[in-house]
Amino acid sequence: MDITALRNVPLFKSLEDGPARELCSIAQVREFAGGTVLFRIGDEGDARYLVVSGPGRVSLTGTDGQAVPLARPGGGNVFCGGPGL
Repeated sequence: MDITALRNVPLFKSLEDGPARELCSIAQVREFAGGTVLFRIGDEGDARYLVVSGPGRVSLTGTDGQAVPLARPGGGNVFCGGPGL
């Protein structure tokens, strides 16, 4: 994670250089293939995810077994979930 990517996120846009560098130093950059499930309902939330690039998808499984889309976080979006990967 670099400061430029971090500053593309509205939440972190005005963060001063020192704290921004510290946050970048502890961030874990991960890449996921399309369709990868990061967490499910009921999992303990212990992580924050920042979508740097590419689309994401937040969905529930309906009673018919089909995915019901709730959100499509894209680059610059932050969301919470868990367990941490």
